[in-house]
Amino acid sequence: MKLQIALPLVVLAALFSLLILTAGCGDWGTGGGGSNPFTPVPACPSTLTAETGADAGYVQLTWTAVAGQPYVNTYYVYYKLPPPTDNPSDYTQINAGNVTTYEVRGLIPATSYTFRVTAASDEECPFADSPTADAQSGKPSWEEIK
Repeated sequence: MKLQIALPLVVLAALFSLLILTAGCGDWGTGGGGSNPFTPVPACPSTLTAETGADAGYVQLTWTAVAGQPYVNTYYVYYKLPPPTDNPSDYTQINAGNVTTYEVRGLIPATSYTFRVTAASDEECPFADSPTADAQSGKPSWEEIK
């Protein structure tokens, strides 16, 4: 008789433990539980080039795509007045999308800026590992009146 009662209690305890362990883990099939625990943090792009724009107040950026990491779905551009720092809160951030070139517009004309770019999936690559480039924004064009 003891065995007949003890066995269902053991099974019930095991099921309860399993329920407690899996609670809050989300729906793994659809990603309903938040960020995917199996997506690694991506590497940062290896290069960044910044060129003075042809128009006033903009800079053209170009960087290398992160190779072999198909889960990278966006790049973030950061800019600030020099000098460069490793603190992302010192910069203005732009979500550039899934591209490798971006025109930063609305800058102060004829002013030097420092730029950085990071790759992201569920998380961004380490900011301190992101490439840095400097450029001067385009100068206003005007004709001298005589």
